[in-house]
Amino acid sequence: GAAGGAVHVLGAGFVRGARYTLSLTAEEPRFREEAACEAASSSSLSCTLPRWTAAATLVTLTLTGPSGAAVAYAGDADGSVVEITAEWEAMRGPSVGSARGGSAITVRAAGLAATSSFVCEFSIEDGHAQRSSPVLPESGGVLVCVAPAWTSSAGVCDVRVLHHPDGAL
Repeated sequence: GAAGGAVHVLGAGFVRGARYTLSLTAEEPRFREEAACEAASSSSLSCTLPRWTAAATLVTLTLTGPSGAAVAYAGDADGSVVEITAEWEAMRGPSVGSARGGSAITVRAAGLAATSSFVCEFSIEDGHAQRSSPVLPESGGVLVCVAPAWTSSAGVCDVRVLHHPDGAL
């Protein structure tokens, strides 16, 4: 996610208003960042993400409470490894697009692996989402996605860049 973006951690027994820390640790390349978290409720934390400046990699998540002790959270038992694919630096494209698709969206990002494929996901609040065709990054950390045809009602879209599941084009 982008610097300053939020990630929500689910669990139980969080103390509302207390401060928690989500550590993101990568082995290769060796890198560590910490995200400040605040309990929004007894079952949800909101963590503000730092800017990830290392290359794309697998990251282990560790959550600590106000006392510095490790805290369990939902998903913790399955290894808590996530993949960091890229940090957005900028996005360029039309602010309004045709329902027929075809608009080029350019994303400049750090950490895009040149041999990995990505998709842009366009979604609206009602949960409808559609993805672009998979693309490989261009030189200089540039990814160009072509917006797909839209089959739902018009609305403001969120755009996310996702690692393509099978890595193939």
